[in-house]
Amino acid sequence: MCTRKILQISQRVSLFYNFSCVTNATNHTQTVRHKQEKHKTNMVRKAVNPGTLFNSKQNGFSQVVISTPGKLVFISGQVAWDENLNIIGENNLEIQTQKAIDNLKIAIESVGGTMENIMMLRIYKVDFQKGDGPIIKSKLKENFGTKNPPASTWISVKGLANEGFMIEIEAQAVI
Repeated sequence: MCTRKILQISQRVSLFYNFSCVTNATNHTQTVRHKQEKHKTNMVRKAVNPGTLFNSKQNGFSQVVISTPGKLVFISGQVAWDENLNIIGENNLEIQTQKAIDNLKIAIESVGGTMENIMMLRIYKVDFQKGDGPIIKSKLKENFGTKNPPASTWISVKGLANEGFMIEIEAQAVI
């Protein structure tokens, strides 16, 4: 009998696969590996912005993002540090935001992904002020576009790990 199987990854994530007449656990495992490998290079982000929510694409992010099954990637918060721990763009939010995004790009490419694979951003801004929004928004639009940007959450914080950091951006991706 041919059935649809569920591969439980964790309590919160399950991958669905269609199997053709799987008869034992060995075949099941081989089929899952084959399907996962097949999806590695085809992973793309699809932005969904319901008409009953505000159009966030103009701000460089989407309300909802979906993707097909793949490898989950969690990128630690990136800041305006170079590889030698020098702060790039001291006291300059625009430069620090771009450096944090550049570091996200380095991180995602190190595991075989691209910026298109990033599904979700979490942006921490020290003492967010009204004038910070347009600066961050312009860098998001420049790096992710407005057609299909990742989802994001912006959070104002009192401070970050180094008092010279103005912004920190973490990401979740699927490749």
